[in-house]
Amino acid sequence: MLQVHDLRVAYGAVPILDGISFSLHGGEAVAVAGANGCGKTTLMKCLTGEITDFEGGIALDRAVTPACVRQESPADFDGSAMERALSFDAELTRLYNGIQDGRHEYYQDYYESGGFAREDRIRAYAANFGVELDQRHGSMSRGQQRKVDLVGVLALDSDLMLFDEPLNYLDIRGITAFEEAIGLAKRRGRAVVIVSHDRELIDNVADRTIYLERGSMFSVQGGYSTALEHRERDFHGRMERARTLTKKISSLQEAMRRRLAWGASRENETRDSSSRRLAAKVTKGAKVMERRLERHRAALEEEKPWIEKKIRLNFPPYEVDRRLVARMESAGRRMDGNPVLEALDLVVETRDRIALMGPNGAGKTTLLNVMTGNLPPDSGAVYFNTNARVGYLTQGLDGFYKREVFLDNFIDAGYGESEVRQYLGAARLKADKVVRPVQTLSYGERMRGAIVKMILKRMEFLVLDEPTTHLDVESVEVLESLLETFPGGFLVVSHDRRLITRVAHEVYILEAGRLERL
Repeated sequence: MLQVHDLRVAYGAVPILDGISFSLHGGEAVAVAGANGCGKTTLMKCLTGEITDFEGGIALDRAVTPACVRQESPADFDGSAMERALSFDAELTRLYNGIQDGRHEYYQDYYESGGFAREDRIRAYAANFGVELDQRHGSMSRGQQRKVDLVGVLALDSDLMLFDEPLNYLDIRGITAFEEAIGLAKRRGRAVVIVSHDRELIDNVADRTIYLERGSMFSVQGGYSTALEHRERDFHGRMERARTLTKKISSLQEAMRRRLAWGASRENETRDSSSRRLAAKVTKGAKVMERRLERHRAALEEEKPWIEKKIRLNFPPYEVDRRLVARMESAGRRMDGNPVLEALDLVVETRDRIALMGPNGAGKTTLLNVMTGNLPPDSGAVYFNTNARVGYLTQGLDGFYKREVFLDNFIDAGYGESEVRQYLGAARLKADKVVRPVQTLSYGERMRGAIVKMILKRMEFLVLDEPTTHLDVESVEVLESLLETFPGGFLVVSHDRRLITRVAHEVYILEAGRLERL
C-alpha cells in the first residue's frame, strides 16, 4: 500500500532524513518513534504531500488517499463538533453546509456520497470517545478537540491513516477508545502510521516500530520495548567496536613511532646503501601504517557519535522529613456556576508520590489550584502548609523562566555555574543548550530544567500538571529518572500509563467532581 525508498530531506546543509526506507501493508500499524527533532513530523509531511522537496521516492497504491490527524487542532474553527468531524472531507462538508442553509436539493447528493453513513460512524466513534457532537468546537477543551479530530479521521475509514502524536491531551477514556479503534482498523485491512511518544500505545498497537535517530532509522518487529532492546544491543555492540578500534589505534601508533624512530636513526648513522634502503623501506612502511591509522580513526569517529550514554543522575543529596503539605476537608469549587469539585477529602504529605488521573475537563487543574491555595474553595476547608517547600510546575511552565538565557535562571539555586552545568548535563542538557534563549529549547528540555532547579533548591514536594504533554520518548524517560531520584514527594497529573506505573505509589481518579483512590 505504501513504499518509501531512500527518502532524504535536508534543511540547507543539515540532513533531517537520510536514506529512510520502509513499506506498509493493509492491516498493519507502524509506529514512528524518536527524540524531538529527529524528523518524525517531517516524515509525516512527506507522506501527506505537504513536503515535496525531497530525494528518493514515496509510492502509494492507486486510489489511496491518506487521512491525517496533525499535532494540533485549529483554534479558530467556527462550527460544531460534528461539523469539525465532517471537515476532513471537503465535498461532504460543502453538501452538509448547503443542507444546513436550507438547500434541500443537496440531500440526494449527500446521501449518495455517503454523508448520512459517515454521520452514523462519527456518532459511533464519538460515543466511545465521550464526545458531545452538538457542542461548539471553540468552546471545547483541547482534549475534547483532539478527540473530535480523531473521530473525524477514523470515520473516513481511509485505507491509510496517519496520526501525529494522537494522544496529546487525551484522558484515559480517549486513549482506550483510540487503541480499540486502531485494532478495528487493522482488522478491516486498513494501514496505520502513528507518530507517538507514548510507549504503552506503541507496545499495544504497533506491528513494527521505526526508530529515527540522527537522520537514519532502524526498524523492528513489535513495539517500543522491542526497539529499546535493539538499541541496548546496538549500544553494547558499538561500545565493543569502539574499544577494539581504540586498541588498534594505540597499537598502530606505537608500532609507527618505533619504525619511524628506527628508520631515522639508521639513515643518520650509516652510509651503507643496503642499510639506508632498509631504513627507507621501514619508513615507507610506517607511512602505510599512518594511512591505516587514519582509516581506523575515521571508523572510530563514525562509531562514537552513535553511542548513547545511559542516564546517570547524581544530585546533591538532602533529607526530606514526612510532614503535611495540604489537607482538603469536604472541599468544593464551582466554575461558571457549575460544580467542579464536590466534598473532596485529601491529605498530602511530603513523602507521598501521587498520580492524579481523570477525564478531560474533570477539574484536575482546578483541584491543584485549590489544594495549593491559588483558588479558594466555595465550600469546605483547605489548609496548605506555606512552610513546606513546594514547587508547582503548571501546564506549559507559564512564568517559570524569568530570564531570557536558560542558564541565567539557575543563578539563585545556590550553586556555581560549573556545578549547575554538571547537574543540567546529567539531565541531558549539554553545554550549547544551556546558553541558548529559553524559547529556543523544546518543552521537554524546559521541563527537565525545571525539575533540576526544584532539586537544586531542595524542594520537598512537587506539583506537576501534565508534564509529559508534547514530550518525546527520551524526555519522558529522563523525567521518570528525575522523579525517581527526587528526595521528596510529588503529585503529578498525567495519563502516561508507564510513567504512572514507574513513579507513583498512589493513584487517584477525579471524575464527576468526586475523588476516588484506586
